[in-house]
Order: sequence, then C-alpha cells, then structure tokens
Amino acid sequence: MGYRIIIGNAVETPDGPDIETVRHDSAPAFPGDDDCHHVNERAPSYSAWTDFANSSGLHELFFHPDHGLMANHPGIVAITPAHVEAIRKALRHRLSAGGPGQSPGFGDGLDYTAARLLWLDYWMRWALENCERPAIRNT
Repeated sequence: MGYRIIIGNAVETPDGPDIETVRHDSAPAFPGDDDCHHVNERAPSYSAWTDFANSSGLHELFFHPDHGLMANHPGIVAITPAHVEAIRKALRHRLSAGGPGQSPGFGDGLDYTAARLLWLDYWMRWALENCERPAIRNT
C-alpha cells in the first residue's frame, strides 16, 4: 500500500479533479525504477515517501497539516514557484553534500533521495511552465 503521486495539469472530470499521466523522453529515468521511466507519476510506499521527505529536509513541504502538498490524502494542491524553489534548494543541497549513493537511482549503492528530487524538480518545473492549472495529486 502506498501513494500514487502525479504532477501536471489539474482537470475537472465527472469523478472530481484529476491529472493525466504524461510521458516525456526528456524526463528523468533512473536505474532500478523501470515502472516510472519518463512519466509524471510515481507510486512509493507510505514509509518510503516519508523517509524521502525526512532525508531531503522536505517533510514540512509535503506533510505540514495546514499547507503541505500531501496534507490531505487523497488530495490535489496547486503548485507554486515557492514549491519549486524548495525542491530546487533541497536538490542543490543533496547533490553538493553527496548522498549515500554514487548516483541517483533505486537499489544498492544508489541515492533514492536524489532520484526523487530530480524527478520532482523536472515535473514540477514542467507543470509550472506548461500547465494552465499546475498541481500535484496524491491518491
């Protein structure tokens, strides 16, 4: 059991707000992550995403009860430039400090925190630049 996280354009459907899955060949892909290559959707376990939020210093960004991107589960939240800047700051810090792995990815010796930050950075920036209603949804 876990989250389904998707980043993109929020649209209204008969069942409520949703975001369509999008694939870009230029989007990040990582070793050990074959199911999520180049797409705007991830499905981490609850504990894996919480561990990521803690290890990246972004726990409040995602889980603050009043304004976290994932404070409501399920939920959908508009993405702002401030959210993107928080991700970029955490990514710069992670890459300059060097994570536990030698390169981003999922598996022994790879840095899953850096991989998730790179994924978030790409898709959140893409959403702000290309979507009428940039948002993040978790189900």
